[in-house]
Amino acid sequence: DDAIVITGNEFTLSGLDGIPGLFTEEMFDGFFEQKDKKLVSGGRYRPLSVATFALEWQLFIGTPFDGLDKKSIEKRMNVNAKQKFILPSQKLLKDLSNTIHIENRSIRNKEQELILSRLSVLTSQEKNTILSNLNKMTRNRSKALFVSHFVNVLLFALTCLVLLLLLGKMFKPEGEKIWYQSLPFLVTLIFLVHPIHTEVVANIKGRDEILSLLGALLAMLYSFKYIESKRIFNLFLIFIFFLMGLFSKEVAVTFLVILPLAIYFFSDDKFRLQKGIIILIPMLIASGIYFYIRHKVIGDVSFEPSPELMNNSFLGMSFSEKYSTVFYTLLLYLKLLVFPHPLTYDYYPYHIPVMHWSDIWPVISVLVYVAMGIYAFIGIKKKNMVSFGILFYLIALSPMSNIFFPIGVFMNERFVYAASIGIILIMAYFLQRIINPKISLYILLIILSLYSLKTMSRNTVWKNDFTLFTNDVKISGNSAKSNTSAGGKLIEEAVKPENKTHKTEYLNQAIYYLRRAIKIHPAYNDALLLMGNAQWELYHNPDSMMVYYSQILKKNPMFPQVYTNIFESQVFSVFEDGQRAQKNIEILHTLESFNPNNFKTNYYLGRIYGRYLNNLEKSKYYLEKAAKIDPLSDVVYKDLGVVYGITREYQKSAQAFAKAFELDSGDPVLALNLAMTYANLKDLKNAFHYMDKILEMDLQKKDANVLINLGSMYNQLGKPEKAKQCFNKAGLLNPDLLKR
Repeated sequence: DDAIVITGNEFTLSGLDGIPGLFTEEMFDGFFEQKDKKLVSGGRYRPLSVATFALEWQLFIGTPFDGLDKKSIEKRMNVNAKQKFILPSQKLLKDLSNTIHIENRSIRNKEQELILSRLSVLTSQEKNTILSNLNKMTRNRSKALFVSHFVNVLLFALTCLVLLLLLGKMFKPEGEKIWYQSLPFLVTLIFLVHPIHTEVVANIKGRDEILSLLGALLAMLYSFKYIESKRIFNLFLIFIFFLMGLFSKEVAVTFLVILPLAIYFFSDDKFRLQKGIIILIPMLIASGIYFYIRHKVIGDVSFEPSPELMNNSFLGMSFSEKYSTVFYTLLLYLKLLVFPHPLTYDYYPYHIPVMHWSDIWPVISVLVYVAMGIYAFIGIKKKNMVSFGILFYLIALSPMSNIFFPIGVFMNERFVYAASIGIILIMAYFLQRIINPKISLYILLIILSLYSLKTMSRNTVWKNDFTLFTNDVKISGNSAKSNTSAGGKLIEEAVKPENKTHKTEYLNQAIYYLRRAIKIHPAYNDALLLMGNAQWELYHNPDSMMVYYSQILKKNPMFPQVYTNIFESQVFSVFEDGQRAQKNIEILHTLESFNPNNFKTNYYLGRIYGRYLNNLEKSKYYLEKAAKIDPLSDVVYKDLGVVYGITREYQKSAQAFAKAFELDSGDPVLALNLAMTYANLKDLKNAFHYMDKILEMDLQKKDANVLINLGSMYNQLGKPEKAKQCFNKAGLLNPDLLKR
């Protein structure tokens, strides 16, 4: 979740510059490279909490482009940007920002240099500034993470304080009762320590839940203040706070019903009906503004279920199976609110099993909820406290219940964050009704102790992704997502240099979990992808890796992560292994059969056919095809120039090299090849032009060999002074070269 809204979100990573995008795009657009994916039913528009992350990122971490002319970089990089896809400049932002989370400095630096080495549009000075910014971002990372978690804790504490003040306004003073035996204090105390709230606070992304409830409770608090004082300013505050809640998460809208109920139950003001209507006006205006903007950004709300099981837990279920499973989850919510064990971050298929009405638990759940509904309805007229608690719970939970529309997953602990107040109110109410105050106190202390211990133990599990995933997979063992997440994290840990002694152990554990995930959900792309990755890391054999990648491509031939993993990681190095050239050709032809117009597939086919198999005709065919697919790739023109040169098609060779030089005018090897080609064409004017260009370049030690060859060429063409200049410059760059 943190990746979706923070570490992998292009708008958050842009800091202040990204905040407008957060308010004008669907929530998932900042995470995925392809826009408008409509990942989950109904769409997501919750910009406020994510905007706070962008602000924190700007203040405490920064961006790779700080101090640079970002607009100039964007103009150069985004010339041929694809519609509905992430801009190349933003893709660079994400790739660079992700490197600051690599713990090993050597690996981190290499990854950063590799990313920048692929970019000819950036100057050396810009690259150096970016590297300097990345070092600063890495140093600031732990501070920023602390701030984000601390802000969540403060906001949760503020929510508890507002809840205490609100309940103090709602409930009448209780005569002789000591303050710590009062209902507002008991409810707030139990809410504060309840383990089911661990996920909301410990998971930074849970801030949307915190801000949503905080905004709604503040709106309620100032509603009761308005009833007392009739101050118009309170109506303005109701509007602001309710709007804040809605822009954090739309479930705050349920308080349009909860608030009038609270006024009916707990206000004795004889004009409460009129005041209640007045109070609803700013809340209705706030709702209208939010849903209007949401519609403008997301469009018409569609509750068409996703075809992917991980985004639609009820996929493949009958109507009967779906609703029996829904009521089973509703019973689990009640159980966890009273007895919060075991807790897990993952309730995906099939940690929650598919239920049937022949199973006892869905039937019990229906009976329990029907009884609760009847009791609440009967108690409305009597203004019964338990009745209000039930209604609060049912109304607050309703958007997340899966009864009225699908939300994409069976259940989650954070979904009852607001609704828990209703059940906790009932628990506190019955505690208060125990005649013997000592017994009541002992029961309270037992509850608080057990809840606190559970909360603290869950906090340790939420230390990081590795501890969370590897712990909770033991609880959610039948979940495809949990097994996949544990497998993915074990792979990440296995490849860290400091875990070299545990590498094989971690990879075998990862494969075990990923096999379980694939067994549960055979079409799960993430699990298949990670299984392919694990095969590569364990055996360094692309053939076993392709067994799993091919299963993905059969369903989705354009699946981008497969091509990224093959061509933009260590895997692509096997394509430079001449001894397995024929096997590499077979892999590439497999990829070609799925996606014949992929640039990298055609480029490497052309490169291997020419460089290692000496099949120049096929090499030309695939390189020419690659050039048509991506006419702005300098590497394909460089290789085409070489192939044309070998086949003595010097004019075509010159054209290819010239095109490459237009795209990468700082490559001395390319300039030398181009000069040699013109020399072969007896076009000495152009030959000398590109030879002289090399001398004007900012050459490094690695380019000394180019100068030696250039000097030899000047000698052959009758320019000994120029040749001497080349040899002298080569000696300055690499003195050992001339000695050898």
